[in-house]
Amino acid sequence: MVSFQSNADPKPIAIEQADYSVMARILEFAEQNPPNKLDYKTRERIKTLLGRCKMMMDPNKVTLINEPMQNAVISNPEIIGCADRVVSNVAVGHYALERKGYFQGILESFLKPDGELLQFEGN
Repeated sequence: MVSFQSNADPKPIAIEQADYSVMARILEFAEQNPPNKLDYKTRERIKTLLGRCKMMMDPNKVTLINEPMQNAVISNPEIIGCADRVVSNVAVGHYALERKGYFQGILESFLKPDGELLQFEGN
């Protein structure tokens, strides 16, 4: 997932391919039809994840661009150079070494000249 924000519009923009409506339905089903009695920690985790899905689907809280990052810059050219801050969770690290520079360039294209890029790669 890539998310970014402009100081002019505090609502973040998220670029993510995941289908949050499907995830929410799965989590709701798990919450309502547990295979066994769920412990407190698991119930709370499901509630947290369900809340995150609902937040991502709420256009009043997040502008969700629900497509691959490389397509998002083509179909949404207004996002180029608009971000004060870009946060990338695994986006560049997900790709093979020879493609990292390409995706790094896309991430950087979202930034304003004095913008900040924060990258987090999964372990």
